[in-house]
Amino acid sequence: MDTDEDTRIPLAWTRSSTDSSPFILARVHRPQEPNAHPFHCTAVFPWSEDSIADLWDGAVTDEEIISQWQRTVRKHKGAVAVGSTGKSFLFPKLCGGRPYMLKLPEPSWEVHCVAWALSSTAPIKPLLVVAASSILVIFDVETRQIVGQLRGHGGPITSIAVHPVHPYLLCTTARDFTTRIYDLTLRPAQMPNNPHWLPSTRRSLASPAFGLQSTESEGQGIGRCVAVLVGGRSGGHRGAVFAAAFHRTEPLIATAGMDRAVKIWRIPPYDGISMAREDKPFFSTNLIHKARVLSIAWLSHDILISHSAPALMYRGDMKGFYEESGTVAVWQWLALNRFFPPGRPAGAPTPKVMRGCVTDYTQSELFKVIAEYHLPPGNPKAATSISLRQAHDPLLLVPAGRAVRVFSIARFAVRDRPPFPPDENAVVAALATRLRDANLGGDDDDDGDREDGEYAARGSENLYGEDDEQDAEEDEDEDEDEEMPPPA
Repeated sequence: MDTDEDTRIPLAWTRSSTDSSPFILARVHRPQEPNAHPFHCTAVFPWSEDSIADLWDGAVTDEEIISQWQRTVRKHKGAVAVGSTGKSFLFPKLCGGRPYMLKLPEPSWEVHCVAWALSSTAPIKPLLVVAASSILVIFDVETRQIVGQLRGHGGPITSIAVHPVHPYLLCTTARDFTTRIYDLTLRPAQMPNNPHWLPSTRRSLASPAFGLQSTESEGQGIGRCVAVLVGGRSGGHRGAVFAAAFHRTEPLIATAGMDRAVKIWRIPPYDGISMAREDKPFFSTNLIHKARVLSIAWLSHDILISHSAPALMYRGDMKGFYEESGTVAVWQWLALNRFFPPGRPAGAPTPKVMRGCVTDYTQSELFKVIAEYHLPPGNPKAATSISLRQAHDPLLLVPAGRAVRVFSIARFAVRDRPPFPPDENAVVAALATRLRDANLGGDDDDDGDREDGEYAARGSENLYGEDDEQDAEEDEDEDEDEEMPPPA
């Protein structure tokens, strides 16, 4: 590892390496059976020997538990969990040993999400959480047995996120417009405890698709749904939810979905009796991305990164439509200190009910885009790697054919400041363009789905010099300032 000559502080490899290929392909594993099912998803063992100092806010101080934790990490470090159809596999580090199989209750279930978790009641026994359609199955990695099976969502689960400090908390997003938060230290609810809708005094019998508990048992083993972030009501998602991310220190969770929106919610407190429901986030906007948002992650206290799929754009000159590449955006939420003021005492209680104004949970503009880049054309996939202990810069991984390109997010160029005051001629030209496009598009141009303020947002983008309505060829050839930075 290189060092800075002035400070003699070791530099991360992402800042000191000049090698364009810092990794090597160690091994390729292929199923041996000729008709084997394909692999759908992967998850790498996320902890190191030092992680015990951060987990559970550093509450684990027993030397025996720390010693057992270090042995557990040495055993599983570098292991990769892989989801398939009817089963999941666990590959040791660099495929150095034989993988072992974890069978699902039904051989037809397809595993499209997998994640590692820990229970505070057994902190040295890793758990593997897999999602098969709308069912969660929890495995004990040491015994290779199912220790929990939960139902709750009214549609297929799209992602699983685990709390970075309290890994017994996990959340699942799904195509039923909702996000559910689970506590692995609790047992499943055997009877529903849904609210009643006035004037009726009977509890609702609606299904999980409406953000409620099922009328049957939640499951068996470990795990209970303690909160639901409801979709389709007030400020909830109006489409499938694709990704979620817990804040490291505050009771916050960010979500992203099909409706182009990114939202930041408060994790509602659990009273130990009834499942909490929330339908009004602290922040919601669809002005950052132009298409469905596929991932989201916290980079720091109030800075996030998200990426979107390609967007179908209208040229505005009667030539039809074209596809604009997806974008990755680094942005800052400007209202966090309003809800969680800095300098407040550690462990200070928060109010039972916390609400913003109506613009916060419908269409907020309290954000600032710090950096934005276009992804390679036709490839909507991307992933982020963030070190809890800041061992390296946050990384963005983008597949490109058979290769994976790695970018250091810390080296992203900051966007230029918009001109102020704006040029009067540019304002007039932007207004004329918007009026012309509205007349050409007709009444059914957007099927009535355009939201209030969207024209204004697009007009400001044009005003500030962004090529929102250029041809696809111009986006690819002339946007040199939006090219991705060199790989780390």
